Amino acid sequence: LFAALNPDEGAYYGASLGLVNGLLPYRDLLLLHPPGIAVLLAPFAALSQLTGEPDSLAIMRLGVVLLGGLNTALVYGVARRVGTPAAISAALFYALWFPAVRVERTSLLEPFVITAILVALLVTTGPRVSNRRLIVGGLVVGVLASTKMYSLVPLGIIVVALLFNHGWRRAGTFLLALAGGFVAVCLPFFILAPGAMFRMVLTDQLGRDGETYFWARMRDILALTELDPSAGAVTMGTVALVAVIALIACIWIPPARLWAALLVAQLGVLLSAPNLFINYTAYTSATLALLIGGVAQVICGGVGAQVRPIRFVTVALAVCLFAGLGFLNRPPAGYPFPATDVSAAVNGASCVTADSATALILTNTFHSNLANGCPVVVDFTGQVYETRGYPLSRSENPEFQRLALEYLNQGERVIITRQAADGFTPETLANIQRRPILYTNKNVTVYGPLP
Repeated sequence: LFAALNPDEGAYYGASLGLVNGLLPYRDLLLLHPPGIAVLLAPFAALSQLTGEPDSLAIMRLGVVLLGGLNTALVYGVARRVGTPAAISAALFYALWFPAVRVERTSLLEPFVITAILVALLVTTGPRVSNRRLIVGGLVVGVLASTKMYSLVPLGIIVVALLFNHGWRRAGTFLLALAGGFVAVCLPFFILAPGAMFRMVLTDQLGRDGETYFWARMRDILALTELDPSAGAVTMGTVALVAVIALIACIWIPPARLWAALLVAQLGVLLSAPNLFINYTAYTSATLALLIGGVAQVICGGVGAQVRPIRFVTVALAVCLFAGLGFLNRPPAGYPFPATDVSAAVNGASCVTADSATALILTNTFHSNLANGCPVVVDFTGQVYETRGYPLSRSENPEFQRLALEYLNQGERVIITRQAADGFTPETLANIQRRPILYTNKNVTVYGPLP
């Protein structure tokens, strides 16, 4: 609960802490996504006034774990309409699938996107599609979708499916409710900083670049990064297996056709995106789980068939084995943060700067920085996307180097937690290292005042 888990969590939770203290994303803070994450985490951020920042971070992480439990229940609920074997198998797979487990433990965007997709499936499919469910569900989905633009692609497909199955009135009702929830979250921020919000959410995102090798991305999406580093036969075989699973489900399980369409669309997004960060691989988790549940239903006899216990247990064990393989070759996911030692090293400083907002939160210095009028940067490395006209590689970007030093050198103490990933040039690093080292271990270094 008090580890350093992911650099993005500090950016998003830091934006929420800033929001409850009067700093607005886009106008005052860098946020490269829609503002939903800052709004949804605001209740936890507000708790920091009572509990302190580290405890509020821990409570928030527990809340996201509970959201992961809710997502598992939603997977069960959507698949239950096909049959009990499908529901149990899909829920087991989702609960054990490492990409989902990895993100559903802290303030990342993907858990909320997954919830939005599952709630949309729950209210727009099945025998009880009513205007009330569509309105309430649409509002909830719209609010959740305001965390990340990628969510709009699968939601658009769900709206089209609703149009074909239930007509334009029901589809229009859901779409208007969804848009209402999305706009209610985003519009106030856009009114206050229209140019900055448009630039950060759209222009900066579209301006990214990165590796787009098909098999390497499929390897990462299928949690095979450590097992098949070269993205070779194992990855290709697993992709073929997933394709067969989707095909079988589509032939015998009618609802699976929508699930397969969603998976194809989500894969299209991930394969065409400028970057595929490790968090993004959770994006397909729910639809993949639903398709596996559909195949489990087929193996157990199909829709409406009597369940054969031995066959069902065998299928469930196979699902658990397939999902659990991700844990056998999982990459490192965070490290213990030496909060006591780092807090002692920064004690008494009026301004503490860091290359990760998580470090400020875990040392309980975020609020004191605000009170002392210190500069606030919640997404340290994300500043590179705001240096238009320069290379996006931080080590080759002189404007990023200037911004990094300008911010860090305003601190009486400087916490560096990601030296290798920060992309400092030797000159920038030498500038930082003019300071005395007050504490260091293999992950964290605290520098004292400038000489």
